[in-house]
Amino acid sequence: MAIDCQITRTVYHAVPKVACTSLKTLFWTLNHEGNSVPLEEKAANLLRRLRGRPPRPLGIHHRAGYETVSFDASRPVPAGYESFAVVRDPLARLKSAWSNKVTSERFEHREEDRAISRAGLPLEPGFAEFIENYDAYRSLSGAARDHTEHFSVYLGPTRASVYRLFRMEEMPDLESWLSARAGRPITVPRENRTEADTRDASVPSALHDRLRAITRSDYDWLEGLYSFEAGLARL
Repeated sequence: MAIDCQITRTVYHAVPKVACTSLKTLFWTLNHEGNSVPLEEKAANLLRRLRGRPPRPLGIHHRAGYETVSFDASRPVPAGYESFAVVRDPLARLKSAWSNKVTSERFEHREEDRAISRAGLPLEPGFAEFIENYDAYRSLSGAARDHTEHFSVYLGPTRASVYRLFRMEEMPDLESWLSARAGRPITVPRENRTEADTRDASVPSALHDRLRAITRSDYDWLEGLYSFEAGLARL
């Protein structure tokens, strides 16, 4: 869901693995007079406990109006507001999704681990293993699927669907823009700090064409903001 903020007069379109937890947290705080995001349990956690699984903490992504959903072209931008999104290099986003979401802990968290094991897939794949079995992981794991959907799913068919785009590595530019619109300093909090991944993150050259095929539509959507070759060199 796009998130409106009266203080900044903006509509934010969230993209998973592109600082969306940090930005959702920022706008929750602005929209709720500085209050932090509450954690709560839903009835589903009772069933998890009965199954002998730990409860799932529910944070900003489960709050009404702050879910991450597909782009809705029919949703109007209020008068005087501007829509925006934050983007990043598609290969870096793909690798981040693997590192943070394609893990045994995440699969267990969403009760996907048994199905993945039955399919003969490792619960802790290296990056190359994930790429080799990309479609299979996406079919069995909602986390893997949601965090690797193309930019067009969340931001519309073209860049013109969103008024302004910011690169994730240039967050100070976004903070300056939000601050100017709000008339007061705005700082984006840093959420979801991820520990270093000790799994094999290398990708053999034989998989480079596969990586290109997976990310091609995102690089095309970005219209030159990033390049596949530069992203590949940074992997």
